[in-house]
Amino acid sequence: MDFELDEEQQALREAARGLLRKRYADFETRRGTVADAPGFDRDTWSKMAEMGLLGLPFAEDDGGMGAGPVEVAVVAEEVGRVIAPEPFLTSVVLAGGLVAAVGTGEQRAELLGGLASGEQLLALAHAEPGARWTSTAVGVRAEERDGGWRLTGLKEPVPQGAEADVLVVSAALPDGGTGLFTLAGDADGVTRSGYRAPDGSRAARVALDGAVATPLGETGTDQETAIAAAYDGARVAAAQQAVGAMQVALETTAGYLNSREQFGVPLKRFQALTFRAADLYVAVELARSLALWAAMVQADPGTSATERTTAAARAWAQASKAGRLVGQEAIQLHGGIGMTAEYSVGSYTAHLTTLDHLLGDARHHLGRLATTVGDHAEVDPLG
Repeated sequence: MDFELDEEQQALREAARGLLRKRYADFETRRGTVADAPGFDRDTWSKMAEMGLLGLPFAEDDGGMGAGPVEVAVVAEEVGRVIAPEPFLTSVVLAGGLVAAVGTGEQRAELLGGLASGEQLLALAHAEPGARWTSTAVGVRAEERDGGWRLTGLKEPVPQGAEADVLVVSAALPDGGTGLFTLAGDADGVTRSGYRAPDGSRAARVALDGAVATPLGETGTDQETAIAAAYDGARVAAAQQAVGAMQVALETTAGYLNSREQFGVPLKRFQALTFRAADLYVAVELARSLALWAAMVQADPGTSATERTTAAARAWAQASKAGRLVGQEAIQLHGGIGMTAEYSVGSYTAHLTTLDHLLGDARHHLGRLATTVGDHAEVDPLG
């Protein structure tokens, strides 16, 4: 399998890297950006739209660029390298991906066109208190009333839920199954309470009390499969985003070991520390390979839904496991300074942890993979 990027993909990477590095040239700029609402830079978001990054995965007929999972992964890695707080993963890949998958032509044109142009911010309200990364909804109920649909219940956490112009909400249908609905973020019956996530990004508690909503796609359709597929796509992109973050954390740690001295001797001269740094390098490269492979699986129209789900779980399980290792080791190898909020490695670790909370940790996905072991043929070691 060829893991090399073609010329267009390399140009996309350089363009995204140039934009994000210019904005977040130093860590203090990122800290200042997440300190105040909305937790990201709207000017950078607009420039990402002008560059076509916000419409990257959507069809041209829907106002997008018609790119695939590999191109999305390329941009996600650059987002991860500077842990840019702009909600590319949650708004474009996750919420936008669901609209692209199940929305009507009119809904796609309106919602995705507004998202791609940077004029609208979408947020997926699916997670519920007490639920652990499922594709079903229980805490919010949908009912037909007065000739329309109304939603009642609680969603939390909702990434960028307090700032979103449009909420894509999953809800339990009267006849069973999980439906998807859209409603304005400031609609009647919607109460939003925003707060900071561990990495400085924003999330919200969204309470719905008979809020009038519009079905996304065909009315009354069970969208559980589409929700699961959207999260799988987000996990593949997040794996590449995590790789970008881990790479910088590793580079920062290696630079510290090269420059810091103890007892008049550079830390890089201590063999035990260099061995630990080498272990981090191996973990990051393995996560990178699996993330790129999973993106290629997603992009191949010949792969089945089961194969895509398995690839996403494998890629994110490795990224999650490696992220935990890299984050903890980076902090420990920096010593006391690694524990301070002012130093970058702690924030990179917090970002990797936040992705875990959003998409499920390694243990969860390894458990999912373990249930499918019996589906595979037995390997003959002598064959």
